[in-house]
Amino acid sequence: GTTLAWNADSFPWLAILLGAGNTWRVRKVWQVGSFLAVYLLFLIFIGSIQHVTFYTIYFVPWFFLLFMLTEPVTSPPRRHNEIMFGAVAGLATIGFSYVPGFNSAALLWGLLAANLFRFVLPTRPNS
Repeated sequence: GTTLAWNADSFPWLAILLGAGNTWRVRKVWQVGSFLAVYLLFLIFIGSIQHVTFYTIYFVPWFFLLFMLTEPVTSPPRRHNEIMFGAVAGLATIGFSYVPGFNSAALLWGLLAANLFRFVLPTRPNS
């Protein structure tokens, strides 16, 4: 009866600190930024600017965002593709969070959708 969660309940600052280092190391800052932008814009859209406070940002899935989304093997290598990949993952996560049966693992479904979207992205080294 437990739902899947990708947040660090005990030490979110540790997940953010180590995750930021990981994101920088694998050079996926644009990918994380586009996901976070979509996610936060959605929070602003469904609530008001007052709802996007530290309390709401505390529930950003930092572990998922900074470790799982940035997996170098499954994410695209070029900046413009990284931006699209992160945005698609964010949009799909939001979409799946409203679908019964999928909402408990919306982050994973969003990541799967972004990985499937990657097949339509150019695969040439200079693309």
